[in-house]
Amino acid sequence: MERHGGSSDQPEAGKGAAVWDDTVAQYAWADADEPEGYTFSVISGKTENEVIRAFGGDPAASRMMTCAEAVDEQVNHPSPDHELLRMVTVEKRVIAIEWGYHGSIPEIARRASAEAGEFF
Repeated sequence: MERHGGSSDQPEAGKGAAVWDDTVAQYAWADADEPEGYTFSVISGKTENEVIRAFGGDPAASRMMTCAEAVDEQVNHPSPDHELLRMVTVEKRVIAIEWGYHGSIPEIARRASAEAGEFF
């Protein structure tokens, strides 16, 4: 097929590389050392204490924190084994929010859904 007149669909020479570099620069945050990843788990048929245990925590050692206290706690314990679990109960469901991925571990889902519990 022959093209007559008008503009070409091809980018100007060298322009494609500049666009690519700009796009890569826009998403450079994805290569940062500390990825932001939150997991939201919704559990019905369990209490907050039961959910804490399902995630491997000790309800007796748990305490309420302000956002500032939670940030300080996380900064002072940068180990991946020290995760904070935030919770809120809405109607008959416990919503567990964590900065990390423990809620995606199948064993946690099994423990949280045992004995008529449901894990979403």
